[in-house]
Amino acid sequence: MASGALPQLVFTTGQTLVVEDGTVLLGRRPDEIAANENARAFTVDDPDRSMSRVHAAVRFGPDGLRIVDRGSGNGTVLRRGDREDRCPEGLAVELVPGDELWFGSVGAQVR
Repeated sequence: MASGALPQLVFTTGQTLVVEDGTVLLGRRPDEIAANENARAFTVDDPDRSMSRVHAAVRFGPDGLRIVDRGSGNGTVLRRGDREDRCPEGLAVELVPGDELWFGSVGAQVR
């Protein structure tokens, strides 16, 4: 990520999320929960319904970019280089450019 540039998640659906300061809830229907939590909502196109309504939270702030799985049915998988790990539910995991995330059958690359 270039200095001063905001991080992005580029989804296999063709959607792009520019992550600004604060929290963004990702999922098939995150609007209501996001409003209750004073967070932004980002609805991901998922015709296979492999994502939960609120699948994960992405946070960007002074400590960098992080993802938190919100107890999703199919989990959140992080691929970094040759390594692939399931993100623990409720724990923030640091993201860096080039990381690949999988939310069920929907993928996203961190840029």
